[in-house]
Amino acid sequence: MVARMIDPRTAFRNMRFKDGVAEWTVPEDSPYFAGHFPNHPVFPAVAIVDASVYLLTEYLRKPDPRSVPSAKFMSPITPGQNVRVELKNLNETEWAVEWKDQTSGRLAATLRIRL
Repeated sequence: MVARMIDPRTAFRNMRFKDGVAEWTVPEDSPYFAGHFPNHPVFPAVAIVDASVYLLTEYLRKPDPRSVPSAKFMSPITPGQNVRVELKNLNETEWAVEWKDQTSGRLAATLRIRL
């Protein structure tokens, strides 16, 4: 079986992104949900990493980052959920990415991305 690649330009096309902040309603038909808990879909960690890298790459207009030295996932992200994703510059080579539920403000995930 060959793994199917998901194109981030398609998967994250509906993100509203300005000044290092994205607001997004996670699409119920996202290809990332395919097979990921069919009766209780959860946006997988790899999708959060992919979206974070995509946003940072678009924001900086630079090639893909080198690594993700840390990632923490505190609460599940589900289809139709409204999220806010904030990019924060930590230093010359590292960025923090925070995923929050827009309704509650609860932190869903944090990542550090190294350029």
